[in-house]
Amino acid sequence: MSRMPRAVRLSIPALVAAVALSGGLAAPAGAASFDLGTITESVSLPIARDQLLGAFTDTYSFSIGAGDTFDVEALIDTGFQRRASIPDLAGSLFTAGGSLLQLGDAQTRYMPEGWAAHSVSFASMLLGTGAYKLVLTGTGTSVFPDIPISSLYFGHVDFTAATAPVPEPEIAALFAVGLAFVAAVLRRRRAGAAPSGAAPDEFGV
Repeated sequence: MSRMPRAVRLSIPALVAAVALSGGLAAPAGAASFDLGTITESVSLPIARDQLLGAFTDTYSFSIGAGDTFDVEALIDTGFQRRASIPDLAGSLFTAGGSLLQLGDAQTRYMPEGWAAHSVSFASMLLGTGAYKLVLTGTGTSVFPDIPISSLYFGHVDFTAATAPVPEPEIAALFAVGLAFVAAVLRRRRAGAAPSGAAPDEFGV
């Protein structure tokens, strides 16, 4: 019977140690900053980061142009990962000056196999001209303590321009007719009550 070459008969811990010595494992996540730019029109911007291992704080900065108002909402998710996760994924929305505007709603879902997905969502919120930052925090965690497998998150931030709806021409015309009718009734009322004993007119006044 042939024997496996000694070069490949390494245990899993030995392989992990070898990779670690070679610098192949992900470094601690730490902090990262990203600039989403100035928002001037309706847009959905993707956000994502992988190779997360250990505690991290990620900041996504954006600004809204002068005179603009946007309805802003966001969803960030880890997806179902059976080898790694971010169990404490959380998020907050701030002004650039640090005033808290909204705490993200953190949720955990499970597959029948027990794998967990973690998400944080931000409800729709009107934001006007100014600078803002979306901050995500968490701890990239390997399911196997001795094998530091990195994790990830992905999602999007949606910006919808908030503008007053313009009525259709037909609706505007009907609205004008209604106003004219109300004005006619008010003029009759101001003209005074009908003489005593007189029957009310067609409008009942």
